[in-house]
Amino acid sequence: MSYSNSIVTTVFSRNVPQRKVADYEKWLTGISEAMQAFDGSLGTTIIRPATAGGRYHAITVFRRVEDLDVWLESAERKEWLVRLDRLGVKTDTVTHAMGLQRWFTDPQAAAPPAKYKIAVLLVAGLFPVVSAVQWALAGMMSGWPQALKTFVGIVPSVVIMVWGVMPMLTNITHRWLHPVHPENLKV
Repeated sequence: MSYSNSIVTTVFSRNVPQRKVADYEKWLTGISEAMQAFDGSLGTTIIRPATAGGRYHAITVFRRVEDLDVWLESAERKEWLVRLDRLGVKTDTVTHAMGLQRWFTDPQAAAPPAKYKIAVLLVAGLFPVVSAVQWALAGMMSGWPQALKTFVGIVPSVVIMVWGVMPMLTNITHRWLHPVHPENLKV
């Protein structure tokens, strides 16, 4: 399966010492603006730590993997990374997510959820949505060829899953998808 046309989300995680927060915030604004000028950039979301001097997560989204690669290899980004190095702040975690995986990505989790959990959520979401759509459209599609019925039923099902059901399900089941283990707790 090729991901060249899939939206790609990348999470950069960094621990920023309290004394470096103001400088890091300036750096973060600058690199985010620079990245925005690149083709395929769909923006950056910053998750700031609850207290000063904690862990930052920068979530970048690109339209295609190739667009992300151009940004990652650009001279402009490399200049920004030199500036970050001068601040003494290191990137300690980089996570890429494409396709369905984006629904299940948590920048604060140590690892992605188990595949069986992803499968369970997809089935739990798909079954009621597909059943409801088929029931709602059954009268209108009687006598249609099966392939056309399937196609017409899939379109609203996908829309409902992507913008409604999956974001809700991953939010509701977050603790199950990303359990907190005692060794991951910080004191």
